Amino acid sequence: MIRLIICIAMLLMHQTSFAAKKSVKKVILGGTAAIEKPQKQIEFKPQRDQSESIAPSNQYKSVSAPTVGIRREEASPTRLRTHSLGLGVGQTFLFGDYANNGDDGITPELYYTYSASYSFDLLANFHYSKHHHSNNTVSLLGMALGLKAKLYNFDGFGPHVVGGFGFYRPQFGADNNSKIGFGYHIGIGADLKLNERFSAGVLSHFHKPFSTTNGQGPTPSGSYGKLMLMLMASL
Repeated sequence: MIRLIICIAMLLMHQTSFAAKKSVKKVILGGTAAIEKPQKQIEFKPQRDQSESIAPSNQYKSVSAPTVGIRREEASPTRLRTHSLGLGVGQTFLFGDYANNGDDGITPELYYTYSASYSFDLLANFHYSKHHHSNNTVSLLGMALGLKAKLYNFDGFGPHVVGGFGFYRPQFGADNNSKIGFGYHIGIGADLKLNERFSAGVLSHFHKPFSTTNGQGPTPSGSYGKLMLMLMASL
């Protein structure tokens, strides 16, 4: 009986040790398989620097043009402190007693301007003309001084008005007793700037000399107007 119990105990111990060896072998085999099984490698890609990601957008950098200071005299179509001389040719129209002693005709004139400001020029006009009608003659000598007011300027084109006073010496026939008198003048015109030195224009100019007296009484009175084509040159 005792032997039987010992045999059963030894059998149970043998089975228990066999089962323990089997489980250990399974664990070892499982660990080996787990170790031998290739694991999926995880690639760590380095992140691009933020400055590198925006580098292409900054590839073309905007470059601001250097600021150049431009004086108003250079930017404006009119230069200041500039002397100009001009020649005008056109029709002279006589009125009053002048028309009774002479006929209208083509006459020349001389002009001088000084650019005092961007709005005003000093103007001087010199003219002489002689007109005949039947047996009568009238000669007109004048020096008109005044201002030339520029209204506006658009692409080199500028209308203007002129006005002022002057000295006149109208002479009828062979009267050597004619005197120099005072008078006024007004006009309207326009200029077109051709380049830095030359400009062309047109001017409608009205002159009214005041009546004077001599030893024989008051002299004939009248007025005259001029429609001139002009060419001016800056000095």
